[in-house]
Amino acid sequence: MIHSGVGIKHPLHCLVSSIGELLQRDWRCELRYVPRQRNFVADHLAKRSLTLEC
Repeated sequence: MIHSGVGIKHPLHCLVSSIGELLQRDWRCELRYVPRQRNFVADHLAKRSLTLEC
């Protein structure tokens, strides 16, 4: 999803686009899956991002 992108009407378009832009920068970055029950803060931030405008 991050590397392939999503359509402009996708509810997570803003978040996915922002992450994609950050990954294009010249730094080392690794993405890992962590179940939301084990990562409450990230889950909260992800839910909050749905209310933000690009």
